[in-house]
This record gives sequence, structure tokens and C-alpha cells, in this order.
Amino acid sequence: MFSKTNEITRLENDLLKWKSLLASVLMKTTGQVDKEKEALYWSTIREIQKQIEELNSRTVSAIRAGAAGFPDGQGVYGRSARETGLLSIGIRNRFMKCPD
Repeated sequence: MFSKTNEITRLENDLLKWKSLLASVLMKTTGQVDKEKEALYWSTIREIQKQIEELNSRTVSAIRAGAAGFPDGQGVYGRSARETGLLSIGIRNRFMKCPD
């Protein structure tokens, strides 16, 4: 299974691909826009953007939920240096980014 970061990166790459395809909706021979292709591409672009937003909001919610678990409300900042030294660097950085 992919991590959220990998999934977001994959979706962002797909988004770039679909946006680049928008240039192909203009038929060179007639100068007309292929409305069906354009609608399909924009629909796909919006769906990918929605998926990225959902993944980003889940990540932020999970981090905030973790920070809310501290009974004193001060998170890592209120912990002693000895206790915070027991946390991995990744976990400490995650908590440092949480809003109060």
C-alpha cells in the first residue's frame, strides 16, 4: 500500500498529465474545440484535485488529533527535555508543526 505522501505525489503527477492534455482538445485542422474531450479532461482534473484535498485534510486531521491527546494542552512544548528526547525526530517534528 502507498503512503499518503506517495499517493499525493502520484495524483499531482496525474494532474499535470491531464492539464497538459487540455492543449489537445483544439483540433488543428478545423480550429474547433472538442467539447467532449474538454469536459472529460476537466472532470478528471477536478476529481484528482478533490482526491488530493481529501488526502491533505486527513493528514492534517490526524496530526491535530494526535496533538489533542496531551492532557496539559501544551503538547511537546510542555514536556521535559528528557521526555521529548525519547520521541523520534519525525514524531517531534510532526508535533512541532501542530497549532495550539
